[in-house]
Amino acid sequence: MKNTVFSLYPLSFILYPKKNIALLLLAILLPFGFAQSNEELVGRLILMGFRGEQPPIEQLLRYKPAGFVFYPSNISSSQNTRKLINDLQQSVDYPLLFALDQEGGPFSAYRVDDATIFPSNMAIAATNSIDFAQQKGQLIGSEIAYLGFNLNFAPVVDVNINPDNPIIGMRSFGANVNTVSSYGVALLEGLKSAGVAGVAKHFPGHGDTITDSHLTLPLVNGNRARLDAVELAPFRAMIAANVPAIMTAHVIFPEFDSLYPATLSKTVLNDLLRTELGFKGMIITDHMDMKAIANNYGAGEAAVMSIVAGADLVMIGYREEKQAEVYNALLAALESGRISQQRLYDALQHSANLANTYQSNLNTELPDYSLNKLKAEKQALQAATLLTNDGVLPIKVASQLLVISPYIKRIKAVPDLAKQLAYYYPTNSLDISIEPSDIEIAVAVEAAKDVDVIVLASYHFRGKFLDNVIRLEQALINTNKPLIVVALGNPDDIRYFDNKPNAYLALYGFDDSNLKAAREILSGNAWPTGKLPMGFEGFDYGFGLENFK
Repeated sequence: MKNTVFSLYPLSFILYPKKNIALLLLAILLPFGFAQSNEELVGRLILMGFRGEQPPIEQLLRYKPAGFVFYPSNISSSQNTRKLINDLQQSVDYPLLFALDQEGGPFSAYRVDDATIFPSNMAIAATNSIDFAQQKGQLIGSEIAYLGFNLNFAPVVDVNINPDNPIIGMRSFGANVNTVSSYGVALLEGLKSAGVAGVAKHFPGHGDTITDSHLTLPLVNGNRARLDAVELAPFRAMIAANVPAIMTAHVIFPEFDSLYPATLSKTVLNDLLRTELGFKGMIITDHMDMKAIANNYGAGEAAVMSIVAGADLVMIGYREEKQAEVYNALLAALESGRISQQRLYDALQHSANLANTYQSNLNTELPDYSLNKLKAEKQALQAATLLTNDGVLPIKVASQLLVISPYIKRIKAVPDLAKQLAYYYPTNSLDISIEPSDIEIAVAVEAAKDVDVIVLASYHFRGKFLDNVIRLEQALINTNKPLIVVALGNPDDIRYFDNKPNAYLALYGFDDSNLKAAREILSGNAWPTGKLPMGFEGFDYGFGLENFK
């Protein structure tokens, strides 16, 4: 029987080379089941996605993966997700990892039923309250643990020092290294207290990129002193706080490795992260089907390279052909010896340790969703940052408003700012495309003729700021009606406008808690208190008006 491990858990024995006593110890520690061939073990190097809302039992039994990553399309309801996770765990005799992105803000996979969407990390930093970071982690943890999740791809500890970063932005705690480090640790401790393993990402740092690794392969230049002081500092803090897992970045750092991105680099994963920084937890890759990897190396080859380099778990999305490519490539590399037996067992030990420590627990207490929403609203209100106001705020009582809001693809909806402002004011609403057409701009200008104040909600998170949004803002200024811009994404939309609006409010998000904060501040029922966690042209780090003057 070729390359077969025999294991009875917890009393295990193994047929092993006499020189490799470590394999005996690992066989005792790892709940592999009974006869374990390479075909059965190699799946434990994979965390995979799946399609739909039904348990992917066939995938589970075919590949025997370490677990599954869930996307919004997999989470149709809280109860269905609980049942799905239970069905999967009951189908195998080893603890599975159930993972999702629940960062808060735009990267929140759990959005159905009573789920609380907490403010983004940048919003939390804008509150200047580290207690909010710990609270956010604990409350997110309690809600996803109730569903059965035991692994959350959070916190983001990238330092967003480049305001042109197209993918991190408000996902980061900002541009201050100490804030990112301390708030990241606080959020991690909150997750741990709820029984959920946090994942610090994206190592060694994605905050200074100008391209998106979902689309192309970014590069971060910087000498070792700069990288130590900025990019690596938060990860050192997370390692000191015993973070259970770290996710790699599909980014090239020439100072460390001029040839390969961090995900595929032994210099980065083994020499830097394991040996120099002393990380003892699980190393997981970002998605192997992201274009930065798939288009340059191929998902299967990249999976092999990452495991050889020191990763313990590779993540692949829901496309069946990519899953088969990764699995077959890993199996072939194991059979040929390119992935050594020792490297296999080291990787399996790290992921098994995490899965055993943070086992999925469907007996956790039902969260108090109503109270959680109130806490999220308090965080969002304290975060809202007023950058300009020439006297238009607070909006005068009985003013007729035109509220223009963009369609946001991430939530497949238009944030209902108009509904919130209608709580206090007679309001007309106009929904537009994220990139408004000439016709939409003309319609907006026409609608502005019959109102007293225009409120334009802007949303910029990924990619280039759109020229048509700039044209829309200028056209509205040309109506000579007071214009208030409310930024629903990154806080720096104002820097793209040639002519500034009468008032500008940054919310760092587009969810109900953010919109309620806008309602209370624009109406004068609450004072703005947020401070910018990043600086950009015209506005310094830490700026924020504390009154309406």
